Amino acid sequence: MGGASAPAQRAAAAPEGSFRIDAAGYARVFETARDVLRRQGFKIQRVDARAGVITTSPKPTGGLLTPWDSQQATPYAEFEDALANQRRSVRVTFEPDGIETGDPTTYDLRLWGETGVGSGTVRVHVTLERIHRPGWRVDTQSVRLATRTQDPVLRRRGMDPVYTVAFAQDPELASELAERIRRGVISR
Repeated sequence: MGGASAPAQRAAAAPEGSFRIDAAGYARVFETARDVLRRQGFKIQRVDARAGVITTSPKPTGGLLTPWDSQQATPYAEFEDALANQRRSVRVTFEPDGIETGDPTTYDLRLWGETGVGSGTVRVHVTLERIHRPGWRVDTQSVRLATRTQDPVLRRRGMDPVYTVAFAQDPELASELAERIRRGVISR
């Protein structure tokens, strides 16, 4: 661990997709989490140091068809992403021990970090969404002859009937991101 500071050295492993931090390291861990998500290709949607939350916009992937994408933590995820139109979004939360943070107007986590008193948990959640386009009509002769139904009202408005459904968590990627954040804190 070399020249890392004491709060960074005490960043220890916790349950899957999370790790423990000291209050004094809050600002550094928060910045590291944001930087790690950017390096992984996620577009940051919300950065709220007061409430201790970082969220990303959903990131699409092609699985095996996009080998440069590091979103999949397992070979099965690579395969599944190649077959289905899926995307992932990340939410990182900071939870100090013994402090109720449900209402961001009542407590500012930046103050908790400045006090340097106590410890907490950093949790990384990765949500897997599937994109659906209804109206697929499969032809019995050939897949190439398949078509989609079209709603003329939506078409006139320039809209496409597409919706997403959050259907699973990705604990493997959450654990991988949490470990990258933890290692990034130690190396700073």
